[in-house]
Amino acid sequence: MSKATATGGAVIAFRGKEPMIRSPLIEEVRGYWEALRDGRPAPARAEIDPRGIDRALGHMMLMDRIAPGHARLRVAGQHLCDLMGMEVRGMPLGALLALPAREALATALQTVFHGRCGVVLGLHAGWSLGTPAIDGQMLLLPLADRDGVLAHALGCIATTGTIGRAPRRFVITEVRHLPIMVTRRDEREPVLPVPALAEGPATYRPQRPALHLVQTRN
Repeated sequence: MSKATATGGAVIAFRGKEPMIRSPLIEEVRGYWEALRDGRPAPARAEIDPRGIDRALGHMMLMDRIAPGHARLRVAGQHLCDLMGMEVRGMPLGALLALPAREALATALQTVFHGRCGVVLGLHAGWSLGTPAIDGQMLLLPLADRDGVLAHALGCIATTGTIGRAPRRFVITEVRHLPIMVTRRDEREPVLPVPALAEGPATYRPQRPALHLVQTRN
């Protein structure tokens, strides 16, 4: 166990222990991801089908890696928009957190994009006038692009209590890791895009050398 100081309390990182997932929505997203992964390091982003996790859709997010330790929200459920009081698609994930918590988030994202493990973050937003204190959890899991690179992430945020006046930005109260056990590699070759205006792959046909009759005089 290791501790790191952050505003709002200590951020406690647990390694090698199964995290306490308090939200059934987060457990559902994690189970869906594990079923898609099927022993591989990570499922592909293109495999995500919203119909498989419809109960958690309002709490889900899909992210693109834009730099080491940073991700941008490509898809975000309504619950995330309610927490921020605005549309959050296109925003960096760190915008959901208070400034002192963003370093710990960057470390968690680096871990996820390296494929070492998934991460569950404990969240807390404190009380102020018109805004009751709320707690929650954030799940972060890696996703591969079509070439097998871990360039995307699947996430879920679940909170308890009344949101109150938005935006609500959280501090991180704990970081727990979900080890990724790889039992098989994806043996499918990546499908490369066909260039625009291409006529399709050319077929190689070996050419026989032409025969020429050469006459000589004895």
